[in-house]
Amino acid sequence: MKLKAKFKKANQVIGRLLALPDNVVKPPKIFKLNRLGDTLASACEGNIWMNPDIPYGEIEKIMCHEFVHLDQMATGRLRFNSTGFIWCGNFYHMNSLAYYDQPWEIEAYRIGPELQEELKYV
Repeated sequence: MKLKAKFKKANQVIGRLLALPDNVVKPPKIFKLNRLGDTLASACEGNIWMNPDIPYGEIEKIMCHEFVHLDQMATGRLRFNSTGFIWCGNFYHMNSLAYYDQPWEIEAYRIGPELQEELKYV
């Protein structure tokens, strides 16, 4: 299944599971590898930016992870600006926590696989 077809399937299922409003999730935007360094994907303002070099077998896993971030932003739990992140009302300076210690990433790594599992039954 091609990236856009996978995204469409994920969009339908995950949007319902997370109860995201239809206007929150938009088609993916593909970015070049050098745009965000070695980042595979990023979620912002209802967009999921996908690196075109993501291994095909990882696309669904990464999309599910990024959908969690869309949910975090849509519900107001996660916000960010040029100096840092606001998670559940607490401010974290940019790079003040290691990536895997960031609470929004901890949640995305916990919920993302659950969403991916749900996609198997569609």
